Amino acid sequence: MSNKDSAENARRYTKTIKSPDGMATIGIDKQSIHAYLSLELNAEKDLLQPQDVFEMINKEGIVFGLDNAAITNAFKDYNMGQSVSHYLIAKAHPPTLGTDAKLEYFFNTGKDIVLSEKDDGTVDHRELGLINNVSKDDLLALKTPLTEGSPGTNIYGDTVDPNGVKDVLLSETSNTVLSEDGFELTARINGQVMLKGNKIQVAPVFMVAHDVDLNVGNIDFNGNIVVNGNVLSGFTLRAKQDITVLGVVEGATLIAGGNIYIKSGYRAGGKGILQCHGTFTCKFVDNGNIESNGDVLIENSIIDSKVVCYSKLLVAKKGSIVGGDVKAVKGIECKELGSKLGIPTIVTVGDRFVIQRRMEEAKEALEESKEALGPIEESIKQMAPLLKNFANLEPAIQQKIQSITKQRQDHMTSIEVHINKITKLEKLFMTQCYATVNVNGITYTDTTVIIGASKFRVNEKVRMTKFSEDHVERRVIQSILTTGKE
Repeated sequence: MSNKDSAENARRYTKTIKSPDGMATIGIDKQSIHAYLSLELNAEKDLLQPQDVFEMINKEGIVFGLDNAAITNAFKDYNMGQSVSHYLIAKAHPPTLGTDAKLEYFFNTGKDIVLSEKDDGTVDHRELGLINNVSKDDLLALKTPLTEGSPGTNIYGDTVDPNGVKDVLLSETSNTVLSEDGFELTARINGQVMLKGNKIQVAPVFMVAHDVDLNVGNIDFNGNIVVNGNVLSGFTLRAKQDITVLGVVEGATLIAGGNIYIKSGYRAGGKGILQCHGTFTCKFVDNGNIESNGDVLIENSIIDSKVVCYSKLLVAKKGSIVGGDVKAVKGIECKELGSKLGIPTIVTVGDRFVIQRRMEEAKEALEESKEALGPIEESIKQMAPLLKNFANLEPAIQQKIQSITKQRQDHMTSIEVHINKITKLEKLFMTQCYATVNVNGITYTDTTVIIGASKFRVNEKVRMTKFSEDHVERRVIQSILTTGKE
């Protein structure tokens, strides 16, 4: 044993026993599990005998785990004129240690801001990474249960208790689900997960107490977002459910899986876009860009904006649509349309603009398939002589021919699918349009009304007008609204 090992053994002794002459030492460790023998040479004294050590052992009361052979071997070295240092002569049974229960979290439990780096190496200060998004049934935490230790026996024959172990609490909250065994916690809903004290919570709403600015950054949330202030230009809010803004939205991007509600207004300056799958509600829209799968409800006005609504668009009260390009599949209703200043205004109702876009996409895909088919047809033409003796070709060549033939068939199928799609869309494009544009007040000149496949330019100011499509002559016709609202 090295001097270093000897020193380490000596340091862990909590009790030492010496023979009367000081030549024999027995060291006992903290839990009295191990006993070590050291024998020293002294030219002025006779050598120690094994019975001297056994007398020390008996007197100390060491009765368990004693290794007589180890003592014999120690004395063999000692009788050969060698000192013995820290020779293990007794080893009892230590207690089996238990382990504390542990919790493993599957979300960021800290509050540190982590800035994301752009491709060019610069830092995006709008991406602060403040939200821990989770989806329904996501694993939030996993508990490893405690394990109890078992008692041991020391060299005196006494029982040694194991270490104490601690449990940890994994509890279910209103938006989390605890497994039957109590070891797994999952999310009950989509939302933001956070650790408050020792409880894990999932919030369905992400609340911004003030403006969305550089202190908040962009928000990407699995639930609802509520902003008590304004959303400044350049920031992005994404919510799987609703977005509510109690202030003004500037040139920002808002994308909601549900509704968008803006209490004050949307003043975009031609920047950003607001998209929602539900209803879009706002006080006014100025130079904005909106796309809504649900209704668009505006309290005051839409000015110089681009709006695409796949349902119905309503501008209430004394509301007006001035300038821009406004489309709504199921119809448009407003108080005034256009402007006395002659600002060009375009409104479109019916689904033909949607069909037109799909036709353009289908035609583009058709051309791509045709272009891709050309080189393949040329390759098959060049391989025609090989096909006569296909069975005798090498497997690699056969596989190549089969692969090219399959590609040809895939592209031909794609071409057929796109041609059929275009044919159906062309038929849909010619179907009747029943959507109307209802103006409860004045429609000004330089306003263009498109209904289905028909287009009409207003050349003189008219009042209380319903614009619809004549299904026989395929033109826009005007009729008088007898009430302020149909």
